[in-house]
Amino acid sequence: MDQKPEELLLRISSEAEFTFSYDASIFSQEETVSLALEDAPVKTALDKILPKNVHYKISGNHLILLKHLSASTPDKKEKYLITGQVYNAENNVPLKNTVVYEISSLVSVITDHNGAFSMSVPTQFEQLGLSFSQKSVQDTVILLPAGDQEVVLSLNPAKNVIPAVSIKELPLGTLPPVETLSFVQQVVSRQSLLRTKNTDLALQTTAQVSFVPVIGTNLKMGGLIENKYSLNILVGYARGVGVFELGGLFNIIREDVKGAQISGLGNFVGGDTHGLQLGGLFNHNRGALRGLQIGGINNMLIDSLKGVQFAGINNILKGGMKGWQITGINNLTTGNVDGVQFAGLTNVALEDVRKIQVAGLVNKGRNVEGLQFAGLVNLAKEDIKGVQLAGLINKARNVKAVQFAGLGNAADTVFGAQLAGLLNHSRYSEGAQLALINIADSVSGIPIGLFSYVKKGLQVLEFSSNEITPVNMAFKTGVRRFYNIFSGGYGDWGGSSRWSFGYGFGTERYLTDKLLLNLEYNAYWVNEKEAFQTDLSLLNRLGVFFGQRKQKGISMSGGPAVNIWLSEWRDPDSGAYLTQLAPYKIAEENLGTTLLQMWIGGKLAVRLN
Repeated sequence: MDQKPEELLLRISSEAEFTFSYDASIFSQEETVSLALEDAPVKTALDKILPKNVHYKISGNHLILLKHLSASTPDKKEKYLITGQVYNAENNVPLKNTVVYEISSLVSVITDHNGAFSMSVPTQFEQLGLSFSQKSVQDTVILLPAGDQEVVLSLNPAKNVIPAVSIKELPLGTLPPVETLSFVQQVVSRQSLLRTKNTDLALQTTAQVSFVPVIGTNLKMGGLIENKYSLNILVGYARGVGVFELGGLFNIIREDVKGAQISGLGNFVGGDTHGLQLGGLFNHNRGALRGLQIGGINNMLIDSLKGVQFAGINNILKGGMKGWQITGINNLTTGNVDGVQFAGLTNVALEDVRKIQVAGLVNKGRNVEGLQFAGLVNLAKEDIKGVQLAGLINKARNVKAVQFAGLGNAADTVFGAQLAGLLNHSRYSEGAQLALINIADSVSGIPIGLFSYVKKGLQVLEFSSNEITPVNMAFKTGVRRFYNIFSGGYGDWGGSSRWSFGYGFGTERYLTDKLLLNLEYNAYWVNEKEAFQTDLSLLNRLGVFFGQRKQKGISMSGGPAVNIWLSEWRDPDSGAYLTQLAPYKIAEENLGTTLLQMWIGGKLAVRLN
């Protein structure tokens, strides 16, 4: 059904929730349009409704229709002078710092302390669309006939406006806008900053080109406009980016970036970024990033990351991440790391790590559910439910998987394994400890190493006699299932000055309530004369000993031992073996230059638990 254009515009206004401003004379009285509006985009509908010589501009939620001037218009001027004053309709007080701009040309001014303004606008249309905007009043759009005009206008107060004097600080978690950065204040003109400060206008344009803020197609209104495509020869300043922005030096965006943003030196974004952000030196974002951020030196993201952050030197993320952080030197995340942190030197996550941290020097996280791999040190402030691998040291509060370090591991409790080249330390260990030295308060697992000390474990001082040396002393330390033995002996039953020292390990089992069994292996270096013997003099002794079961105090122990004696002590002239250690032999054999002898002996000991 044919309808008048005015009727169709009224329907569009109702359904799309914005208002039209136009001079009714742009349509002829007889003109009708046949159009189905169901699910049609507004642009498509307007292209069919409006005559060819009618153009539309958007200002906030206003859509202004303007009719092009005919080339044959008499007395046509290149520019018109618009002057006037603006008042508060509620109290008739002049409104200063009100943004007044001509919609078709983006020429704008700011009212002075008397509410007065004056502007020269180019001639394009038969109407002039003037927009008045200030945060304390309602945005207003008026249409005037083309020509020199003097305007006196009263604006209604905006609803729910908080007086500036009552705003003491920003709400918790709210960051100040990019305009508070000293660098932005230096490169963006005061006139442009005043426009963004004093109005909430949100305009859009397809494309813009600027040399610096103010010198460009968006003039002084750049900070209020979202550009679909933007080219900044040196520095650009805009409200947002819709598809693509390229800047020779810097891009400054007050709100969001969608698409790609590339600059020779740096990007400043006050809102979220969805897509690619590439800065020759740095990127500074005050919102979230969903996509890829690349900075030659530094990336600063004061929100969350879902994607990849790559910097030559440093990535700083004041929020959580799901993705990758890659840098030559340092990554810092104040939230959770649900992804991969890879740094040449250090990774720091102030919250939890749920995947991987890889660093040349140091990794730090709170709870780690994944892998920490560092050339020097890994630190987990709370739990590690994965793997810590470090060239030097791993430290965590609770270990529920594996710590592996070239030098040492430290933890409060261990429910997995600690493996270190030198030292493992824990308060309580329910798993395995493997290192040269293991130290713990209590253990229900097994510490294996050259020396293991468990405060609530096994410590035994033993005095004994055997068939080789009448006086022997040994210190046993560790746990019942596996303990270390440090021992020494002196003398022989014939009265000579034989002496020995040795190291071994053993295990202890309870046979009954009163009887226990020790299975022990010891290796002794036995010197058959007073001087230390440099020739091989190694006694290997495997014993099975039975003893009294006592937790504290003195107990007795004894049992047989199999001895394997290896000696290379020989007469230098004759080559005959000089050893007299074996009391008797059940086996003897020459193994090249080594004499092997075997016998069965025994031990009787007194133990101090």
